[in-house]
Amino acid sequence: MSEVTDKPIVLSGLTILDDGGTHRKRTLIPDGSYNLHDLERFLADHWVFYFECHKCGRWHNCKFGAKPHPANPNRSDDIQCGVVVEVLRNFLWVSWEKLLTYDAEERQHFLDGLFYYVRFISDAEISIGGYTDRDQLEWWGPEFARRIFAIIARLRVDLDQFAAEFATLEDFAAGSLWVLVEGKSEKEFLKRLVELRFILHIGGVESYGGKGNAKLNKLYITSLRRRGYTVVLQGDRHGGKRDRLAPFVSARLVEPGMAFLFSTDFEGSFPPRVLCAGLLHAGYRVDARWLYGVMSRPQSTPVVGIIEDKLKQPIDKVKLARSLAEVISSWQADIYRHCLDNEIVQWVYLLRFGRPLAKGLEDQGLTER
Repeated sequence: MSEVTDKPIVLSGLTILDDGGTHRKRTLIPDGSYNLHDLERFLADHWVFYFECHKCGRWHNCKFGAKPHPANPNRSDDIQCGVVVEVLRNFLWVSWEKLLTYDAEERQHFLDGLFYYVRFISDAEISIGGYTDRDQLEWWGPEFARRIFAIIARLRVDLDQFAAEFATLEDFAAGSLWVLVEGKSEKEFLKRLVELRFILHIGGVESYGGKGNAKLNKLYITSLRRRGYTVVLQGDRHGGKRDRLAPFVSARLVEPGMAFLFSTDFEGSFPPRVLCAGLLHAGYRVDARWLYGVMSRPQSTPVVGIIEDKLKQPIDKVKLARSLAEVISSWQADIYRHCLDNEIVQWVYLLRFGRPLAKGLEDQGLTER
């Protein structure tokens, strides 16, 4: 790695975002050759401001902490936050190999994204330092301190900007999935899988409430993509033949392989034995052979409606959805072994591993060559 980071990089015509002064501006990076240390110092001088370490609750325990001020041992010298500088240095260190190969456009995306990353690290580090300083909190008073604690939520704006810039750089897994589902059952199903830690990398799950919101969805998907999310879109055919999700793919709002239109309805798309187990887990006992027979024939009525008629009682679809998540999580090995051709299984695989099932099998050497 040291051999790579010793190589200089030639920069020309690039700029950095700069918060110095009264407003944010773009500062031109002087054209020339930079080694890692040169670029780190240039960026740190523009991005990492000087700070009084004694205002951080971790001053006395931080390995980067400034020395006490010679005129007042209760105050510190002003220094650039060592945590932020070290993170910047290490980020450049692990990225140097790729920076050497990037073209000008990719380098600009990298520098813009890195600006927002450093902003987040700086604001988060200073905020957490303040949260651990009881004296400072008492001086602020409870009412103002509560606002200070809550203000950390605003830092996600910088993370969204970082993810958006790095979304074009394939070497960085910066983005996460945002899943738009048709109904409440699908949403509760995924929420339960996240609670079970079966799925870890979903930024959000939302129900768009049916096909009538298509225009709003297109605007919203565009907004999500600009914030760096990969959008996964799910819908149901409900017995129809038209692919309602295809326009989103053709408009490049959703990537190929990220749109899932289940052939029937949500519950009817599960493998029969998984649905049978989910029903039992939710407190609804049905005959397995009867359910297999129902699901093996084309139906104009959603399968839950048929089961309700059979049991002569309503089914809580939210409860059933959460029970189906429990079954998927518990039976994962068996399901992957026997149900890989099922559309629900393929959808869940994508959400769990961040890639379509076919690609995952290819990477594992499980597809035919």
